[in-house]
Amino acid sequence: LVLVMVMLLAACGGKTEKATDTKVDVTPTVVAKDNTETVEVVDAVVPLEPVELTWYYFGDSPGKDAELVEAKMGEYLKDKINATIKLYPMGWDEFGTKTKAMAAANEPMDIVFSAQWIGFSEGIASNRWLDITDLFGQYCPKTKALMGEEWLAGGTVNDRFYAVSTMKEIGHAYGFMVNKELLEKYNLSLDNVKSLEDMRPLLEVIKANEPDVVPFDTSVLGVDVLLPQESISGDILPLVTEPSSDKVILSSELPGYSDLLNTVHDFFLKGYIPSDVSTAKESMQGKRDNGLVFAFVSQLNPASAASNSNDKVTWETVYITPITISNNDIGGSMNSISATSKNPERALMFLELLNTDVYLNNLLAFGIEGKHYNMVSENTIEKIPDSGYSHGNQWVFANQFLNYYTTNDDPNKWEIIAEFNEKATPERSLGFKYDLEPWVEAVGAIKLIQSEYYDGVGLQEPVSALESRLERLNEAGINDLKEDLNAKYNEWLKK
Repeated sequence: LVLVMVMLLAACGGKTEKATDTKVDVTPTVVAKDNTETVEVVDAVVPLEPVELTWYYFGDSPGKDAELVEAKMGEYLKDKINATIKLYPMGWDEFGTKTKAMAAANEPMDIVFSAQWIGFSEGIASNRWLDITDLFGQYCPKTKALMGEEWLAGGTVNDRFYAVSTMKEIGHAYGFMVNKELLEKYNLSLDNVKSLEDMRPLLEVIKANEPDVVPFDTSVLGVDVLLPQESISGDILPLVTEPSSDKVILSSELPGYSDLLNTVHDFFLKGYIPSDVSTAKESMQGKRDNGLVFAFVSQLNPASAASNSNDKVTWETVYITPITISNNDIGGSMNSISATSKNPERALMFLELLNTDVYLNNLLAFGIEGKHYNMVSENTIEKIPDSGYSHGNQWVFANQFLNYYTTNDDPNKWEIIAEFNEKATPERSLGFKYDLEPWVEAVGAIKLIQSEYYDGVGLQEPVSALESRLERLNEAGINDLKEDLNAKYNEWLKK
């Protein structure tokens, strides 16, 4: 009997020791030991198996050297976390459709761009994003400390954490991005531009003198963002409030909306807006990058002009709306771990490095030193023209405060951004999060109508187009959704 008891105790002790060796349940510290990638866990060291991570994000391919940079990142990551990375940049039309279809088919994805304006709340409602509340503190401790409460709030819903925000400017305004070379060529000024209508004389000049240039591109944002409003539905839904109002309304009910549409339609009839703008979003991006667009509506901050400029075009900005901080700002650029990920812990290790490692951050942002850029000072680079790797997607990735300055940047860029953030006024609805889960089907139908409508802004006769849109929205259940959102928002205001 004594012999049997001793054997049982020995067996139990052996199982406990083995479990301790393999379970990663505390903050990992990556260490190197005999060239084998390992992760240190309390007193145990657990080997990391090699994995390939995937990242699906919104943006155009940076060029022919994308795979070269990707391979360079893989070499660096292998020594750090024994992983490689496969990047999948996608255009506007492809991104939402493909990533949703992949999630529905349970296809493995690791990291997916998930900003408020591109479907974050809807992704939570349809269980596309992994709840990383517990994992984040374990695998991204430095990133969590850097982010603080403001950035953490962007990816938090009902006290659960679903996305890692990109740290950058925290406020926003809307206005126009305008081609600087063409402004100077025709001695045009932005000093008197305070509205969409004020752009008319400038567009007339470009239309008359630059046949290969698109005077006004509406494929980026709808012109209704130029009206004072607060978007409180968390997604691209046409439900807003006026800045000082408790009432949720359709964006089409905003004061000045009809006048704005009439102006856009007149611009279209005069040829300022191309007839194929609704179906040529990808080619329009190419035209902007090559200096063949004069102006477009954009979300603005002090770094907007420089981050969108390249060796072929330089942009200037003109602000139309005041600077505010919204829910979309703190969640305007985020990345989630897909619920279909096979390696969520390793994906978070990667994001931890990208947010804290200067070399890796800038390798992704700007490419390889000596091939895609040259260092001109400790923190400033000069991009090499036509190098094979160039894009303006740094705002999509990770901590922008690690980004090198470029020769196009103001040398006081981050000080200017800090001042910009201080000027920003928090919107009244900041912090309000609406649960869309009960409305998944209605939201899908409404967003489809919205995407079709925005594609046609300015191309259709405003009155009939608006009537048709409202009729379809009513059929999709917009009024019931608006009523519930209004009740929840007012309940939140009282608290």
